[in-house]
Amino acid sequence: MTCLIASIPVQSVETTAEAVRHAVQDGADGVELRIDGYEGEIDGLRRLMAQHPGLTWIVTCRSADEGGQFTGDTMQRVSRLIETARGTGAWVDFELADWERSANIRQKVRLAAGGVAGQDGHSGADGKTPEAPRDRLILSAHEVQRPMTDARSRIERIAAGGHAAVAKVAWTPSDIGDNFAAFDLLREAAAGAFGGLRVTAICMGEEGVLSRVLAKKLGAFATYAALDAGSATAPGQVSVAELCGLYRWRRIDANTRLFGVIGDPVAHSQSPAFFNARFEADGVNAVYLPLRVRGGDALRRFIEGLRRRPWLDVGGFSVTIPHKEAALALADEAGDALTRRIGAANTLVWRNGRVVAYNTDAAAALNSIAARLNWSPDDFRGISADVLGCGGAARAVVAALADHGCRVRIYARDGRRAAALAGDFGGEAFDWEQRLRGDGLLLINTTRVGMTPNEQDTPMPPDALSRRTLVFDLVYTPPETRLIREAAAAGAPTLGGLDMFKRQAEAQYAWFSETSSLLR
Repeated sequence: MTCLIASIPVQSVETTAEAVRHAVQDGADGVELRIDGYEGEIDGLRRLMAQHPGLTWIVTCRSADEGGQFTGDTMQRVSRLIETARGTGAWVDFELADWERSANIRQKVRLAAGGVAGQDGHSGADGKTPEAPRDRLILSAHEVQRPMTDARSRIERIAAGGHAAVAKVAWTPSDIGDNFAAFDLLREAAAGAFGGLRVTAICMGEEGVLSRVLAKKLGAFATYAALDAGSATAPGQVSVAELCGLYRWRRIDANTRLFGVIGDPVAHSQSPAFFNARFEADGVNAVYLPLRVRGGDALRRFIEGLRRRPWLDVGGFSVTIPHKEAALALADEAGDALTRRIGAANTLVWRNGRVVAYNTDAAAALNSIAARLNWSPDDFRGISADVLGCGGAARAVVAALADHGCRVRIYARDGRRAAALAGDFGGEAFDWEQRLRGDGLLLINTTRVGMTPNEQDTPMPPDALSRRTLVFDLVYTPPETRLIREAAAAGAPTLGGLDMFKRQAEAQYAWFSETSSLLR
């Protein structure tokens, strides 16, 4: 079983007791007491652990060198661990680098972890592992500034030592693809590659959320979560409530299928809430995650890494800014002619080992406009439309409008891409600075201008909004952007991006369900 551990920075016994109560209420299996920033009395913490014998307890006094707050010397830290954990049955987390420094340190740490004093528990020059029971000891290694290129070597050294029951490795990834190293280690550990040693392998930061949630699927010893957004003890920790609620932690198992939204940024996305709720309602064994994939070559490497690991059980992904055009290029095929013609995909589906791309944005955008204005498809014919932007979302919008007879003008900073888009669909392209001269009855913003956290920004001034039949902003976080507020104040009908989001997501869910046999 993979333990869901609430990592709690100890400030006082009273606040810690309240935090433990909340953690258990939210669904935690255990608690990590982070005492590296605590200088108070210890007896209250020992009593607190005794009051909750059913919890898995971990005591950690993390050094500043490995991302913690303790700045004293190693022996002071060891003494603190002994004072807090000895005789309580709690696990002790200690850094591998300090463990390997001397036999004296190892002996004292083992006292804290319930080991037998006098037994070194460190393999000698011949590399033989001592025949001794493993302690309730977690030996850990952290790289807080960079990826860990020797994680396997460190785990092997921990296994050879013979006394730690768990190896924990954590690092900051250079991009989301560094999660694969963690997944490979967990899979090897589950297969017995490290002699029965349990492993926790975590990527920190926003790009490491994937590793924290999939820890249970891959049989990790534990995953670590915060009590709330303001109390995380490591970058990228999600809350216990979020893991158990949004990501349905209790339902994750070895057969759980992986879905998610690929983009940068993705923290604002409502897709995880939408899809995980649908999975819950339909009884689907799947989880949908926010996947921050940066620009450059990161998307290609991520897709290739997933292809090489069919045991991750990928079902498919939503795709957002800035990867829609690249997503189509990386797919094995476009699922329909419209997607090929648009030249951008917002949906990738894994089907029988192949990646199939679809675009659900075009129909969603058109149907949102039609519903807002009570138009039929014929009502679009001859209507002038000013489209701001020339990325993947713009391609879908322009294609939909052009197919229904609109006269489309595109305003963008990238003149070359705007001209190509206009040429593909019979529109006109203009420089971004000329957008103020546009007089299209429809004004459609497909850029990220005004998206959280830059909510004060707007792509158009108020005096360019009043004469419109509709001002449509594809941005849906915040639900009401500055562009929408100012258009409404100018008397123009408005449409936010949430309706289009829901329409394209429903269509994606249909593709996920049909091609991935989700509902069979």
